Amino acid sequence: LDDTGIAQVEGVIRGVMKRAGEAGIIAAAVSEADMLKSDDKVYQYKVTVPRAADLSVNDKANRELTGVEFIYYLAGAIHKTTVTGLITL
Repeated sequence: LDDTGIAQVEGVIRGVMKRAGEAGIIAAAVSEADMLKSDDKVYQYKVTVPRAADLSVNDKANRELTGVEFIYYLAGAIHKTTVTGLITL
């Protein structure tokens, strides 16, 4: 596992988030408070990935990427929800 591979996983997740925002699923970031919930300052989502240097020796040996997280805020009548995702091969 290296930072290049981790960035590829991150890129896929960010792409899905952007498309969900464009489809009206994820709330738009309009106010300053919204911007605090936004990585791209367009839609209210954040993606967090570890650096390769922060992964455990076991995770590297098993080629398992852990610590990838995302959160997004739904558009529409729902005021708040948290969604945790898991990506498996």
